[in-house]
Amino acid sequence: MRFGYRSDDPLAVALTFLGPAADAGVWRFSRDLLWEGLQRPSGSGDVRVWPPCTCHGRTALRVMLRNREDVVLLDLPPRQLRRWLRRETFALVPPGTEAGTIDWDTELERLAG
Repeated sequence: MRFGYRSDDPLAVALTFLGPAADAGVWRFSRDLLWEGLQRPSGSGDVRVWPPCTCHGRTALRVMLRNREDVVLLDLPPRQLRRWLRRETFALVPPGTEAGTIDWDTELERLAG
């Protein structure tokens, strides 16, 4: 799998499944959800994130993705994910500045059309 981020979609990260898991497609969800999940349980519905829990011997960040038929649990290395969020997303679009990078006229046209 591979995480991606685009400054023209500043609120979301994309998780793309590769190889044999490619049928799972691309999941887009809040970059803030992923960041918050490094500190505390976050999310509801289709995407949930839990921080490492050393008291239970789990050192990985856990992400649950759920659709109508399947549930996938991913264990991700928190240090690398934190570094990626800081260097690849927050460096491009700092937290709190996302709204200034969105072309609102284009988004409204897309929603209306």
